[in-house]
Amino acid sequence: MLWLWDLFEFTWQGLFKFVLYFLIGWVFFVRRPKPRKGDLPMVLGMAVLMFAFSFAKSGVSIFSYAYGFFLFGFWATTVLFLRIKIRYRAAVLVILAGLLAASWIFLSPDKLIYAYVPISLLSLTAMLFSRSIRKSGNDKKDFWDDPRLITPPDFKEISEPVIFLMGPIQGAREWQRDAAYMIWGMNKDIRVACPRRKFFSEKFDYDTQVDWETAYLNRAAENGAILCWLEREHTHYCERAYAQTTRFELGEWKSKYEANGGINLVVGIDEGFSNGRYILKRLSDDCPDVPIAKSLKEACEKAVEKILERSS
Repeated sequence: MLWLWDLFEFTWQGLFKFVLYFLIGWVFFVRRPKPRKGDLPMVLGMAVLMFAFSFAKSGVSIFSYAYGFFLFGFWATTVLFLRIKIRYRAAVLVILAGLLAASWIFLSPDKLIYAYVPISLLSLTAMLFSRSIRKSGNDKKDFWDDPRLITPPDFKEISEPVIFLMGPIQGAREWQRDAAYMIWGMNKDIRVACPRRKFFSEKFDYDTQVDWETAYLNRAAENGAILCWLEREHTHYCERAYAQTTRFELGEWKSKYEANGGINLVVGIDEGFSNGRYILKRLSDDCPDVPIAKSLKEACEKAVEKILERSS
């Protein structure tokens, strides 16, 4: 129960521990970050290395370094929030582990706190400014309850322009959330039709899903824009070809665009999307007026621009 006394100890170390305990509880029990593929073994591997190093350090008590090992778990958790590629997050973890190891080598146990504080503040800064927490200022609102969002099986009568988010769902990350917030950051009045559902239900009706997508694709073609984002594969399912529906829909609306150039069609191709160069080649040759973006943000910007051009 000595740690309880630390919480109320009127020293800067006691205050630091109080803030640390609070943040760890907030991260694990309130935010509950959802790790990406590869995060868990990466963090466990680095933690094992830190633990092994603490035993290899001779002549000092293991308890002097247990606090640093405990902090490393906190630092690693903050890295999971960062919306960057896994190799960059691995590099951040290596840097943090290196700083921790350096502090163990060059500082005496009673001076370790001077290294722990600034490194922890750096991790806290990364967490606070992470896009996955802040979400463009909309982190306090439930994305799926936003009235500007339309999801299956709901059919809503709307008069505002709508952007349909065409793109892979199964095997892809939840890119639709990022796209919607980017669009609303540019124009808060645009409706977003998202075929991804909040939860998978056993009551899922395939025909209703297809009818919903067809209806809102047509609606976006009439008043709005179709944004096709070809997100690279995140999780592979052997029983299903990745982006199989998206590829068919893109071919369908490419043909409709060629027949009726008045459709606002925007295509974005993520780096690493399979057969992306063929799609890029055919779109560039057959539909040179269709904007082709290299990033999700650029695709959203071009879709909003298309809507504003039509309304002006």
